[in-house]
Amino acid sequence: MRKLILISTLGTLAGYAVVHFAFFSKPVPMPQEPVVLTISEPVVLAHVVEVTDTEPLLDPLLGQPVGLPFDATTPAEFTVPAAATPIPHAAD
Repeated sequence: MRKLILISTLGTLAGYAVVHFAFFSKPVPMPQEPVVLTISEPVVLAHVVEVTDTEPLLDPLLGQPVGLPFDATTPAEFTVPAAATPIPHAAD
């Protein structure tokens, strides 16, 4: 029984210490050197490098793909569904 009380007391004290240092401790401020801002001339790149080539994406397709799922013709058994009833307006 004494061991249990001793272990629980030590655990409680350790828990209080963790909570105290986690929530109530203040970080030590780091010494900072003063920042000196200098105005310099704007930097201009000598060469522009093209990283993506989007021109092929803008070109039209050479030929339309054939077959499913690209087949644009509607099958003969396709029927237009009947118009559904409209959703009633909410009461003002």
